[in-house]
Amino acid sequence: MNTINIRSTKKVEPKCYAYTTPEVQRHEGWTKIGYTEQDVDKRLEQQTHTADVEYNLEWKGNAIFDDGSGERFTDHDFHAYLRKLGIEGKKGTEWFRITGSASRGHFYDFRSNRGLLKQLDTVVPYTLRAEQDDAVSKTVEYARTHEKGEFLWNAKPRFGKTLAVYDFCKRMHGSELNRRAVESLIKAGAFDCFGSNRHSMVEAVEGILKSIETDSRRNLEGQLDLFSVMSGEVQQSPQEDVYEIRPLAEYTPAELLQQEKEVSGLYLSGHPLDAYREKSARIGSHTIKDLTGEDAHVQDGEKVRIVCAVVKNRMMTTKSNSMMAFTSVEDLTGTMEVIVFPKVLDRFRDAIQENAVVVIDGRLSVREDEASKLLADSILPIDSYDPTRLDKGRPDPVKTAARRVFIRLPSRSCPQYDKVVNLLEIFDGDIPVILYLEDTKQKLAAPRRLYTSGHPLFFKELERLLGTENVATK
Repeated sequence: MNTINIRSTKKVEPKCYAYTTPEVQRHEGWTKIGYTEQDVDKRLEQQTHTADVEYNLEWKGNAIFDDGSGERFTDHDFHAYLRKLGIEGKKGTEWFRITGSASRGHFYDFRSNRGLLKQLDTVVPYTLRAEQDDAVSKTVEYARTHEKGEFLWNAKPRFGKTLAVYDFCKRMHGSELNRRAVESLIKAGAFDCFGSNRHSMVEAVEGILKSIETDSRRNLEGQLDLFSVMSGEVQQSPQEDVYEIRPLAEYTPAELLQQEKEVSGLYLSGHPLDAYREKSARIGSHTIKDLTGEDAHVQDGEKVRIVCAVVKNRMMTTKSNSMMAFTSVEDLTGTMEVIVFPKVLDRFRDAIQENAVVVIDGRLSVREDEASKLLADSILPIDSYDPTRLDKGRPDPVKTAARRVFIRLPSRSCPQYDKVVNLLEIFDGDIPVILYLEDTKQKLAAPRRLYTSGHPLFFKELERLLGTENVATK
């Protein structure tokens, strides 16, 4: 019988790397920047050998910040930094329009400054271009003449330019404009084309509104107050309105998408699943369209696995006073409802947070005159999903639902005891473990550090070591 060799530790060295493909004409001037935890050359060989493409490795470096914290980062973090610098990237890919040497310099800057751009110490005034000023004027006029008009959403297609935050707030002063409304516009991307990122603008809103409120309390432009005239003082002409928006590190891509969804009900600049396209195709057995579309041919009760984003949870109390959930999910092809029964909800409640990207295993429920629904067996965050599990990644629904694991051993001094402890340390998790010692007839509760994850490999190795009759779950 073949035995399973389990290594308790493996040294992981996270690395970012960049390469170019001179033979591919469409990639001229572009550099691909990726991440791996294995040998870089081996990883590049995996990526390029099937297409028979020659590549030039431009650079590679440890993906660990230089501040001594030991904190790691991934290529997605570095990609976000490059975009903040205004470097063009191909949407949904790791390709950026930058030379290898320039990207190397930015990489080491990023490791050093953790992605924080230097702030300016001076106030930067700006002047609207003619078409931008015209856009602001027309939008403000529309707002004043249409009390509930949707002028904000029409600003881009109607006038070709979005609005500058300060000018918009200044011209709308005196209306029912408040801080929350301005922040919602920023988070929806209405001011993106004016250069400052959303984080910088959101943090500046309070100061902008206070500045405008202060200006409104001054005397009308060009009017002298009585005391200035009597004292012979000459009133200075009003200064040009200037407000500083200090550059800050942009929100993460996930935060940007979440904010868009909160204020508009839609993902506007992308989708949470964009970063997981390749992994979704590898892990998922079906898309939502495969299960609910007009051409769906999946049978009632068939087991499926989907990769999706959680949209909304609706909790309900059952007759037995247990909680269950009706969860709306979506992927890049459609939406559907997932029914999470009490036992599954108890185990996977933490995974179904709104906007989270998860892997759901379950059985399809098909009824006439009703949209197909998914009855969940397991819900796991995609970042912690383990594709090496048995049954193509699908956990054993009985053992993973276990509340406790019972292990029977001859004694503390038996040779199997240390091996069982070693297994528990490797497959650590949240399931309590009870050890039964036959020589003393004692039941011992294992300490918290020896709780197990219930991984199928753990049970297989445990049963090989002790026999199936000495392992039980309840």
